Amino acid sequence: MRLDTLNYHKRLNCDATSFFKVLEKEQLAYFQQKDTQLGQLTEGTQVRSALRTKMSQTPVASTMLVKRLVKNECFELETNYPGGTILQTYRLKEVEQGVAVTYSEKNILENGKNQLSMLLVLPLYKFFYNRNGKKRLQYLESLAQQVYN
Repeated sequence: MRLDTLNYHKRLNCDATSFFKVLEKEQLAYFQQKDTQLGQLTEGTQVRSALRTKMSQTPVASTMLVKRLVKNECFELETNYPGGTILQTYRLKEVEQGVAVTYSEKNILENGKNQLSMLLVLPLYKFFYNRNGKKRLQYLESLAQQVYN
């Protein structure tokens, strides 16, 4: 595993098609909050936003881009901001009685000092990352079960 990439794996009790539809719908709803003219997400779709930093909660101008969209397999979102880039990826794999989902987050920081600081707090951040990843995937799984079962 790369030091700049965090991963969370979970097997869900829904199929890849249902999960992907819900994921795509949730991401589209978020993008539509920033651009009401959007009708669907495709590779290359982007919006500008002011996201809050994780540490100081300061709003930072950013651009969110759908970098990769492979139906029922992969959804990749790239967020660029003055301090660097965050690459969020959902990878899906059909398994017996469900779908295995890997959610990963790769942080590429512009400042070497910030990259070093991130590595120092990584063990603590990993705890919160896993907790939030579990909540997020459980939420999406429950939606997929409600809507498509």
